[in-house]
Amino acid sequence: MIMKKIMMTLATLFVAVCARAQVYIGGGVGFANASDDDDSRFSWKISPEIGYQFNKNWEAGLSVGWKGVEDGAHSFELAPYARYNFCTSKLVDLFLEGTVGYVHSEGVDGYTIDEYDKDSVGTEIILTIKDKTEDEDYDEYLSQWKIKSLVKKYSDYIRYPIMMDMVKTRYLDNDKDDENGNSEPKTEEYIETETLNSMVPIWKKNKSEVTEEEYNSFYKEKFFDYTDPLKSIHVKTEGTATYSALLYIPSKAPFDYYSKNYEKGLQLYSSGVLIMDKCADLLPDHFSFVRGLVDSEDLSLNISRELLQHDRQLKLIAKSLERTIKNELKKMLTNEREKYEEFWKQFGIQVKFGVYNEYGSHKDILKDLLLFTSSMEKKLVTLDEYVSRMKEDQKYIYYASGDTADKIDLLPQIERFKEKGIEVLYLTDSVDEFALKTHKIS
Repeated sequence: MIMKKIMMTLATLFVAVCARAQVYIGGGVGFANASDDDDSRFSWKISPEIGYQFNKNWEAGLSVGWKGVEDGAHSFELAPYARYNFCTSKLVDLFLEGTVGYVHSEGVDGYTIDEYDKDSVGTEIILTIKDKTEDEDYDEYLSQWKIKSLVKKYSDYIRYPIMMDMVKTRYLDNDKDDENGNSEPKTEEYIETETLNSMVPIWKKNKSEVTEEEYNSFYKEKFFDYTDPLKSIHVKTEGTATYSALLYIPSKAPFDYYSKNYEKGLQLYSSGVLIMDKCADLLPDHFSFVRGLVDSEDLSLNISRELLQHDRQLKLIAKSLERTIKNELKKMLTNEREKYEEFWKQFGIQVKFGVYNEYGSHKDILKDLLLFTSSMEKKLVTLDEYVSRMKEDQKYIYYASGDTADKIDLLPQIERFKEKGIEVLYLTDSVDEFALKTHKIS
C-alpha cells in the first residue's frame, strides 16, 4: 500500500560553515500517491533544499521542488520549512491520523516509515526521553511543573488549548480519630485535565476591555515586580510596521539598572509564541528602562538572533516604539506633571545620557523631555519653560554645577543672579552639562 502524501527522503548533504551556525544544501527524491481511485498514478518529486541551521535545535530554509510533468506542463513548488531537533528525546514516534502510516526515528540519522492502522482521530507524537546522565537531568522533562512551565513560557498565548492530565491531591473526610482523639487527615491523588495556556493574550484585547487593575496585575505577574507601574502603554499598529505592544514604565528603577549587569529588552512574540525573552534591538539605550512585550505576525518563528538583528521589519517596529514612548512621556509631562517628576527622579539620568550619546543623534527626540532644577524655588523646569521666562535682553542660558542644589544655592554668584531676577539652572548630575550644551536657544 502506498502511503499518501509522505515523501521519502533518500539523501541529505550538510556543509558545516562554522561551529555555531551552518548552511546546508540537501534534498530528496520521493513519490506520493496522486489519486485515491487509481493507485497506479504517482507524482514524482525532486526537492533540493537550501537552509540555515542557527542552533542545535532549529533549522529553516526553502525547498524548491520539481514534481514532474502533468498534462504536458512542468510542475514546480517553492515552500518554506522548519525542523526542530528533539534534543531531549532519544526516540520519536509519529502516528498519523487515519490509515496512513507510522514514522519512527531514533534521533540519529534518518527514520523509518511503516504502515499502521489508526482508528482514532488526530495525530500522536510520542517522545521517549533520553536516559539521565551525570551532566544532563533529562528526567525533569517528565515532571508536571517542568512541562507546565515550558508551555506557559513559550506557548501561553497560542489560540488553541494545550491540555494535560495533572495529578493533584485533595483531603478526604475522616470521621475516625487517633488514640489522642485527634482526627487524622487523609489525602488521595486524583487526575484532573487542566488547560495550561491562557490562549487570549491581554495585548490582543481592545483597550476598552482591559481595566487598569488588569494591566497592573499582568505587569507584576509577568515581570516579577511588587509595585504597580507608573504608566501602561497599549498600542496596536498596522501598515509598514504591524504589531501589538504592551509597554510599562516602572515606578522604581531596578536595583541593577545603573550597572553593567542590567539587560535591556522587550519580550518578542510571533503570533502569540515567544521567540525571544529579551530583544535588546527593540529599545534604544535612552529608553532601556521600559519593560513589556511586542507581538507581530510579520516575524518568522524560525529566526535566529543573528538574522533578527538585520531584520527590516524589526527595525521598523523599533523606530515606531521609540516615537510611541516619547509621545507618551511628553503627554505625561504635560498632563501629569507630578507623575512625570517621579519618573524623572528614577530614570532622568538615562534620558539625559541619551541626549549626547552617539554624538547627539537623539537630542531632537529627547530635548522636550529634559528637566533641570531651577534657582526659582528649586523646582524642576523644562528648557522651554526657562526660555519663556528669560528677560528680553538675555542671550544665554545660565547654569551652575555642584553636588547638590542646596550647595549651589549658597554660592555668592547665585545671589547676584537672583538680585537681577535671572534664573539659573542647577546641574547636579555629571551628565547634565553635556546634555545642556547640545542645545542652543532658537
